[in-house]
Amino acid sequence: MSDKKVVIVQNKHIALGIEKYQGKVDEHLQALVTSAGYEYKTYLFNDGRVLLVLPHEISALLYASKEVLYAKLQLD
Repeated sequence: MSDKKVVIVQNKHIALGIEKYQGKVDEHLQALVTSAGYEYKTYLFNDGRVLLVLPHEISALLYASKEVLYAKLQLD
């Protein structure tokens, strides 16, 4: 992964990334994102990164860690 803390992911890479990094829906993160007013589906990867998938899987945002996501949501 690059040095960027947030990366935009094209839709053709979403399913492959979820499979490769064993992405699992994280209920706690999902609740935080939903309460912040976003409609993303939230996946936690086995390496600690977080993937937020936009509705209809048009694209996604890949965060370097939960802490980066918390900061973006102003939860830190």
